[in-house]
Amino acid sequence: MIKISNEVPFNRHSKPYMLALKCCLLTLYTIFSMAAVATEEYQKYSTEFIAPKGIVAVSFNVNQGRVSSSYDEDGNEEKFGKDLSGIPLDFFGLPGDTTDVSLRYQTDLLEVTAGYGITDDISIGIQFLAGETCADASIKTQNGFGDVLVASFTDPDGAFAYKDVDSNCENGVFAPIIGAAWRVYDGKYDSLVFIPGIRLGGLTDVYDPDKLFQPLIDDGANDIIIRFDYFRDLTFQLDIAAQIEYGINLEDKREMRVPVSDLPITPIAFKEKLERDVGDYTLLDIELGYRFMNRQARIYIAYYRKEKGKDEYSSPSGLSTQFLEKNSDFRDEEYRIGFNWDGVPAWQAGKILFPFKAEINFWESFKGKNYFKYYFTEFKLTLAF
Repeated sequence: MIKISNEVPFNRHSKPYMLALKCCLLTLYTIFSMAAVATEEYQKYSTEFIAPKGIVAVSFNVNQGRVSSSYDEDGNEEKFGKDLSGIPLDFFGLPGDTTDVSLRYQTDLLEVTAGYGITDDISIGIQFLAGETCADASIKTQNGFGDVLVASFTDPDGAFAYKDVDSNCENGVFAPIIGAAWRVYDGKYDSLVFIPGIRLGGLTDVYDPDKLFQPLIDDGANDIIIRFDYFRDLTFQLDIAAQIEYGINLEDKREMRVPVSDLPITPIAFKEKLERDVGDYTLLDIELGYRFMNRQARIYIAYYRKEKGKDEYSSPSGLSTQFLEKNSDFRDEEYRIGFNWDGVPAWQAGKILFPFKAEINFWESFKGKNYFKYYFTEFKLTLAF
C-alpha cells in the first residue's frame, strides 16, 4: 500500500502558489490598513507563537515541495511506483505484458502562524496550512494496453473498484495546530522556549481508500506536541539554534483497505474501518548562523532529522494488518540553507514603513528510510501589529 503523509505532490493544470501568494498579499494589505504601528517590543519575538505582551506576530510562509522518489527500508533511493511497475498483467486477470507506473507529487502551500503575547514571555497561537497537493500519475503496460488496465481497476463491479487511479489534487486547509509558548529562560546570551500544542489532523482528514494515488499533506491523526527551542549567541557573530520536538499521536478510527500483500493495490472486499494508532515521532533541528550588516542579515545552514515509530492497526473482523504496519516507520534527514533579514532596526530608524522579517530557505533530503526524497523551497514573511 502506498502511504503518503507529511509533504507531497504536482499540479499539471493550475498554479496554486499564485493563489496562495495573492491571499498572502491581501491579508498583508488588510493588516497594514487596520493595525496600529508595532512597538519596539516587537524585537523580542523569537519563534512560533512568541510575541511581546499585547502584540500580535504573524508569519506567512509560501512554500513548494516536489518529490518523485523515496527511500526504501534499507535507505536506497527508488522512484515512486516501483512496487506496481513490473507486475505481470495476469495478476489482474488480463492478457499482456507487465505494468509501468509513472508517479510524482507536488505541494503548493501557504502556512500561517499567529501568536499573541499575554505577557512578554507567554503567548498563545495558531498555525495552519492552506493550499493544494497534487499527484501526477499514469498506469500503462509495456505493450500499450494502459486503458484496459485502468478500466479493470475502476470497474465498480470488479475486484478492485477504485474510483480514481489517475492524477488528482486535494486542496483546502490542513491540520491546524493550537498551541502556546513560554520563554522559561532568557539569559544574556541564550534563551529557552517551551512550546506545547495539539495538531488537529483528524479535523481536516480527507483520506479516501478508493483513490489509489491520493496526495495527502498529513496523516490525519491528532497529535499532542511537546517542543523546546534553544538559541545561543556565540562569538564572532555566530549563533546556534536548536529545536527538539516529540509528537504523541492519539488513537482514532479510519476506513482503509487492508492489504493482502506488499503491493500498493488491495481488493475492495478488504475495506473496513480500523482502529489506528499512528506511531509517535521525534524531531531534531540544529541551525548554525552567521550575522552581518550590523546583525540585520543572517545566513545559516541546518541539519533536520525526523523519526517516526510503526503504526498499529486493529481489524474488528480479524483481518491481518501486517502489511499496513510493515515499513510504516520512517526516518527523514535533510539539510537546509537559508538567508533572513531583520527589518526592525531599519523601521526604527525610519527607513521603512513597517517592521518585518523576511526569510528564504532551500531544503533537500539526503538520507532516509521508508520516506520521501524531496526538494523544498519556502519564503517567509513575519510582521507584528
